[in-house]
Amino acid sequence: MTLKIVGGERRGLKLFLPRDPDFRPTSQMVREAIFNMIGDAPVGASVLDLYAGSGAMGLEARSRGAERVLFCDRSPKSLAVLKKNSALFDEPEKLRILRAEFPKNHDLLKSRAPFDLVFLDPPYAETKEPLNFLKIAAEKKLVVPGAVLVWETGAAHLREIRKNDFSPWRTVKTGVWGSKGALILELGKAP
Repeated sequence: MTLKIVGGERRGLKLFLPRDPDFRPTSQMVREAIFNMIGDAPVGASVLDLYAGSGAMGLEARSRGAERVLFCDRSPKSLAVLKKNSALFDEPEKLRILRAEFPKNHDLLKSRAPFDLVFLDPPYAETKEPLNFLKIAAEKKLVVPGAVLVWETGAAHLREIRKNDFSPWRTVKTGVWGSKGALILELGKAP
């Protein structure tokens, strides 16, 4: 499988992938569809790519005009690939990598917050950590009012996830592409 940036200044740039059969990067077609759904949200944004994997979503955002990107993951294989892919951009002041587990290490984000755009791509069956992140992000002001969050999941899990209360986040859009699904949320004003 080849993974490339699909839009913006770095369009066509090939990214590295870990040699791991369990690794499931967001395909170019799905990435393009997601970025079409969020429009100009990356422009000038401070981005958090949580469960970053290869970093393709955050790097795509940077290519499309994001001001800075923080990549977070806990997997040594992902962290190694993130380092290689970030180096392709040669912008160490704009692209940072953090080894962390969430929500346990949410305090590590505070000094790097707030974020305008968040990509969340946890293991598909995992809903507890992402739901905790949504709550913590709003309560601890890790994100700005009106922030956009893209939660990627398996299409089969999307229906279950949508049954949850995301308040003060609201669902803006959903998309399904084969076995992949995404939920686009926006942070509303606190009640």
